[in-house]
Amino acid sequence: MKRKWYAAAVAALGAASLTGSAWAALIVDEEFNYGASTGDIGGVAATGIGLSGNWTGTAAKATYSPTGLSFGNLKVGGGSLNISVSTSGDPWGEQVASVTHSAAISAGGTLWGSYLVTTSGAYWWHPNPTNNTAASVTAISDGTQFVSAPRIRNSAQGNISLSGGTAPVSAGTPLTDLQTNLVIFKIDNVGAAGGTTQTATQWILTADQFGNFETNGLTEAALNGAATGTASTDVLQRSSDSTTVPVSFNAGGQFQFTAFAAFNVGFSAFRISNASGNAGLAEVTPIPEPVAIGLIGMASLCLLGRRVRRD
Repeated sequence: MKRKWYAAAVAALGAASLTGSAWAALIVDEEFNYGASTGDIGGVAATGIGLSGNWTGTAAKATYSPTGLSFGNLKVGGGSLNISVSTSGDPWGEQVASVTHSAAISAGGTLWGSYLVTTSGAYWWHPNPTNNTAASVTAISDGTQFVSAPRIRNSAQGNISLSGGTAPVSAGTPLTDLQTNLVIFKIDNVGAAGGTTQTATQWILTADQFGNFETNGLTEAALNGAATGTASTDVLQRSSDSTTVPVSFNAGGQFQFTAFAAFNVGFSAFRISNASGNAGLAEVTPIPEPVAIGLIGMASLCLLGRRVRRD
């Protein structure tokens, strides 16, 4: 009988593992799984989905950690990238970790992306106004780029910006030190012909806000319809930009994760999807499926029953 309990538990856990790890069809998924202890990420071979080559980054300034950021029910699968900046010794108070990607999105397609971010430090003004933000993720492809940057403390910083766009300041509330936030962004008409209008939108959520949208429906319309603020029904920040010289996203491009201005920045769960509409939004914000949760519960009961019978 004990063997039956054990077999049932193993089967349930196995099924739960398969369901819980059945990640959506992301074209980029970097969970920063690079070792059991902290180390320099520079020179490390990239293992994330859709990435290639080795990471670059300054020793002791750009490191990976086996401990990732957590965020409500968002599914996370690994560690984190941590970048530290000092007011002395770093050019313009800036450090960058970069990697090449092999993923691509066809001309006219849609790009959805997300990542977790946390910051801490003593902000000081960056001399380049276009870089006047403490943390950013930049994607560069074929001489074009888009930049995702949360607004931190300074009211004149933080946005989603496109090459040739106007990069308006993000509306909403600046991030709070040591609080993990979810950054979600969408870009349409990727790589379209010149003259086509391309729009990029970015939303930033707290864990409570993500939980509210998760319960009531996480859709693009819901994100756009919410007020900006700190209430659970709000979005913390929202910004948009547009251009008629659309940004491309082709294989051989580069991602740059950057920290500025004496901040320490942690990044985790970086994801990109090429699905359109709310399907893409769902792919970059995965949560455990109910069947997986049920199977895990069943497995736990099976193991508990086995232990009770043995005792």
